Formats: sequence, C-alpha cells, structure tokens
Amino acid sequence: MRSFLVFGCGALVSLSAVASCGAPAGQLGESVRPKAATGHEALGEANIAACAKAIAGEPLVVDLKSSERSDLEVAMRDGVVVVGFDCKSLKIVKSCAAPGGYRFAGVTRKEDVVRMTSADELAANLPLSGASISAGMKRGSTLDLALVTVGKKRATASEITKSDLTGSGCAEATHVVRGVYVGAFALATGTEGEVRAVAQIFGAGTAGSSAAGKKTEARDGELDACRKSTPDANAPPEQCAAITRLELVPIVAEKKDPKDHPKAETAEAHAPACPEGFAWDGLKCVGGKATAKACSQATGTKEECSAGCSAGNGESCFVLGLYAGSPPADPTTKIGRRPVPPAQVDAAALTKGCSLGYAPACMTGAHSDLGALYRPGVAEAEKAAATGRAGKAFEAACNLGDAYGCLDLADFYDPNQPERVGFAKSVDKLVGYVKRACDLGNGRSCGRLGDMHRDGKGAKEDSSLAIAAYERQCSAGGYSDGDGCYKIGAIYANGKGLPADPTKALSAFDRACSLRNMFACMAGHGLAVTAQDSGRARSMLERGCNKDVRGWEPCLALGEAYEKGGLGLQRDFAKAAEAYELGCAKGACARAGELYRRGGNGLTASPEKALHAFEAGCSSWSEPKACAGQEAILKTKSKDELVKFYELRCEQRNDARACLRLKAAGGNPKEETLKRYLESAKMGCQRMHYGDECKLWKELGGAPTAAELKQPTREETLKKLQAGRN
Repeated sequence: MRSFLVFGCGALVSLSAVASCGAPAGQLGESVRPKAATGHEALGEANIAACAKAIAGEPLVVDLKSSERSDLEVAMRDGVVVVGFDCKSLKIVKSCAAPGGYRFAGVTRKEDVVRMTSADELAANLPLSGASISAGMKRGSTLDLALVTVGKKRATASEITKSDLTGSGCAEATHVVRGVYVGAFALATGTEGEVRAVAQIFGAGTAGSSAAGKKTEARDGELDACRKSTPDANAPPEQCAAITRLELVPIVAEKKDPKDHPKAETAEAHAPACPEGFAWDGLKCVGGKATAKACSQATGTKEECSAGCSAGNGESCFVLGLYAGSPPADPTTKIGRRPVPPAQVDAAALTKGCSLGYAPACMTGAHSDLGALYRPGVAEAEKAAATGRAGKAFEAACNLGDAYGCLDLADFYDPNQPERVGFAKSVDKLVGYVKRACDLGNGRSCGRLGDMHRDGKGAKEDSSLAIAAYERQCSAGGYSDGDGCYKIGAIYANGKGLPADPTKALSAFDRACSLRNMFACMAGHGLAVTAQDSGRARSMLERGCNKDVRGWEPCLALGEAYEKGGLGLQRDFAKAAEAYELGCAKGACARAGELYRRGGNGLTASPEKALHAFEAGCSSWSEPKACAGQEAILKTKSKDELVKFYELRCEQRNDARACLRLKAAGGNPKEETLKRYLESAKMGCQRMHYGDECKLWKELGGAPTAAELKQPTREETLKKLQAGRN
C-alpha cells in the first residue's frame, strides 16, 4: 500500500484513492481534508531561517511526490545523488552526480514517533512540503509520523568537492546523499496531549471511518513486515523498503589533509543541520536549544545528563558516562571538553546509552572494557568478562549502523589478531563484518575487503570483486581513499586475475594521483611515458610533487625532466632545483645543492641556497653526497660552523670519520664516542668480514691485517648475497 497525505488542494499528490480536491464525501480525500482553517485556527505561516552554514543534514522525505520518489530511486541507481539543501528547502539536482553507488546494510530495527506541533516545525523537518501541509491543519492539532528503520542504503562519499561532480547543473549542488534510511512510515494527524505509539499510528483510520476530523492516514510499508527484519539482512523485507530520511553530507571546498590533527568537536558539532534557531533532539529539529533532549557534551552537568539519561535519551547517558565528571569546555579555545580518566568512566551509564540505541555509548563502553585487560592487578575472570562485554557492545554498535563497531568486532575473529576469550577465530565472520562495515559506507573497510579478494586471504580470490570493493573506497573522495584507486590501477597494470589493460590502469592511477597518492602518480607517469603522452606524464609528476604532496620519486623524476629537458620541457635549473628540494630523498637534495652551487639555465648560482639544500639532505637523510657538499661549502665559510658540523655528525649521526675530522679541525670528540666507534669497526671487520669496516678500524687506531683490509666491502657482500637469492 502506498498513499500520501493530502492537506488541501495541491499540497501533496495521493497515489491511492484521492484523484482530486473534489472527491466524494466518505472517500479518503474527504477524511484527510479538515475544514478550511481560519487565520485564528491555523497553525500559522511557517517562518524559518536557512541553515547557519552548510553542514550534514538528515531531512525527512516521507512527503516526496511519486514522481520525485521515482527520480530519487533512479538517481541512486546511476550514482551518488546530489541535492541543493539549505534547511528550508530540498531539491534533487538530476543532471549532476558524484562517483560511487549505494549498498544496503541492515540495522537493529528502530521504531520512533516524530510529533510536529507547529508550522515552523513542519517546515524545518519536511523541507519538501512542510509549509504547504501546515496551512491545512487546525490550531491544537499535530502531525504524528511513525518511523520504522530496518536498514540504510549507503555510499562511501565523505569528502566530495565540486570538481568530483559530473554533469550539468552542478552549480546548484550543496550536498551529496551519502545514505538513505530504509523502512516504513505512517503519517496521521493528532491532537496535543494525546500520546500514540507507532502501531496506533500505522493503524489509524483502518476502522473504516471517513468523517472529517478523524485521524488521517498516509503510509508506505507495513509494520508487520518490518518487524520480521534482522540486522544482518542483505535486503529489506518486502513491504518495508520505503525511503524515509536522507543522510546528507556537504560538498566541501577542499579536502582535509590526513596529516592534520582533527579539531576537538562536540557531539553538537556533528548533529544534523537544522534551521537557525532550531536544535536537533535526536529525531527532529525543535525550536530553541532548550527543548533539545540530550544534555550538552560541552557543558552538561551530572544532574542534567542524569535527568536526560533517566528520561530515555541515549546521548545523555553517553555524556554522563564519559564527560559529565570533567570541567566544561572553555569556549575561548578550540579544545573540546576532555573525557574523564578511564577509571572514572560511568560504565552503567554507557551500557544504558547503548541499550537505548546510541552507538557511541556502545563503542566507548567496549573500548573501556578492553582497556581493563591491560591494567595491572585485573583477575583473569574479570578480563574474560570484560572481553565478553566489549564484544557484545561492538556487536550492538555494528547492528545500530556504526561501521567501526563492525570493524572492531571483525578483529575479534581475525586469526592474525590476539586471542579474545569466548570468541573463536573465524575467517568467515572476519570477512562478514568487514563487508558489513564497507556496506555501511566506511571506505577503508572496503579497501580491506578488496585486499582479501585480491589476495584470496579469507575471501574468494577474485579480481573483479576486489576492484568493486576498491572502487567503493576510491569513491569516498578523501585523500587517504586514493589507495583504493591505486590498487585498481595496479590490478589492471599487472593483469592480476584479469587481462592487462593499460588504459584502465592509467585512468585509475590518474584518479589516485588527484587524491595525492604519490605511488599512483609515479606509476601513472610510467604508463603515460610508454603511451608517449608526455603531457599526461608531466601532469602526473606535477601532482605528485608540490607543496602539498612531496613524493620522493615524482619529485626526483620531475627534477630530472627540468634538468635534462625531458617530457617536452625546456631545461630549467631553477624549477629542477625546486622539484629536487621538495622531494629531497633519494639524493634529490644533493642534486639541488649541486645545481645551486654551479647555476646555469635560468638559475643564478647561490652558495647559500646550495648550503641549505645540502644541509637538508645530510641532516634528514644522511645522504653522503649531500653531507660532502655541505662540508665543502662550510670549509670556505667559517671554521666554527665547520667544527659544529663535525660535532653533530660525530655525536648524533653515527659518523665515525666525522670524529676524526673534528679532531683534525681542532675540536675535541668525546673519548667514549671514539671508543664506541673503534669497537664497532673492529666487530664489522673481524666478525662480519667487511673490508670497509677494517679500513675504518685502522683509521680509528686499530690494527687489521693486510688480508682483512682486502676483504670485500659491506655493499659488495650484500650485493653478492642478493644475487645468490635471485
């Protein structure tokens, strides 16, 4: 059964009995249409502001017209849906999409009643037509929404920029639909003061009465069907697959650098977007912060949080268990409120929060229990009990849709992880929980699943399945997700399990390179060179060598291209030196120093810049040519600086010969340092039989034999061993 509520002409279109505003009395159209409300009777005209800023949102979409619902379902099959959303309105941008797709993951069934009591609340929570619906409701009436959630269809999209989007009309886009809530809903009018359960709202109006003023009904899905769902289901039950709510994430101006430490943020900072002047209470946007059910993570007292927890708010239990005993956050700093010490965590409050369906409470409680395993003096029986509690809490979080709960539980069954009392190792369960985390939209989990399919470890070895999983990670859009794109390219480049396809490999490497994966930039450069596409090869190197991505090999290759005039470039020593310095490793800084020292081809010689480059290569990488270059310049500058250089190399960089040079320059190396180097060189000579160590031992005052001095060097010996292995 599918029907949509009609409040007056044109508010919403019914898909069942209502054909027009003139439906005969006694039919559904009459029963849902109250008498025309006067200005005194109506709830009032909605007057809400837009969101203060573009943040994540969870708007209800139970009021979608049939055509709009079809548009949404078609768009979800074609890619990741893009919308324009500002808390006041919601519009699907049909001609624009983000990369990726959706997978269903079951969750613990959740039944909620959302009551909206004013025009503003309707408009804030039903951005598609809330304002229209409110015009037909009388003062003192409510709109009650029964929601049943049995799962989510989720994409991995997490950090999407405008440049990631494809299609026309993307200028209107503000958010991507990361996921949708799946289940059933029923809408019915009610009156203030009357409390109804989910089953009552689903059953409203079924007795056959159609007189005006009775509770009205609009429904999609069947409650009984939803109650047959299980959290580990791969698909929703028949008659319980309606899309009820969207999970929106904003399109970002730029992606986060994975090296940046995330700022401390409160739970309030992660709450779904509401119009200015409204606050999220866990189910809907309510007018005024004071009406929010959860106590504040930043400032909530034990008394406030305890009251909220006792009233059945899981988030309040979480804050009570982890934060309420510590000082409130200082609003003048960016530092969030610190959690209480592990020994002061209120485990009972976290357990209750978990039972009330708040996944962070489950996760925090589980990690607190696991922490007990490493505290001194904990009996084995308590460790076993704590492990059992942690496993159940992770499972609860996973069933509530928390991908990290699934991942942590997967580790309990991983044969390569430590034993967990009461949890037998199981590769099948390991793969199952990793896959579930991937289906819940965790990109890195998809990458882990891809590795399993690629290598045949725990999962069926299948390159096609591996690519599908890697594609899910790649589509997430974060810089760290470029690893998935890179691995797709590697499969196609190497022909692992599939025919080699350089074109597909290059395309995947290109995507990964744009996500700052320097290995992909270098691999793509190689394929582009083979394809004689110098422009694309150069682009790969430039994206792998800049102030944001200092790839060692891309910078070395880009520097060589500028130094020698490769890839269609004019010789330019200034740009070559810049690229070498950005990478610095693998002798690049030494090459930059040499270019600065001699100049030419657009570069003015500069001993100071040469010294800076040599010093970077010597101090960071102990690169012999860089150290020699630094030493040579210092010999022409200042004896004091030269002595300091030798002291640093001698005492802190494990450079025995620097101690000898320090002594020759008038410095005083420590006797214990010289003795340590002497013993080390003697051991390398007489036990390892390295000729170069014998020579060093002699320079330090030792007495190697003539035969020992003729032994092969360390490098020669290692090369011979490697050749034997090959």
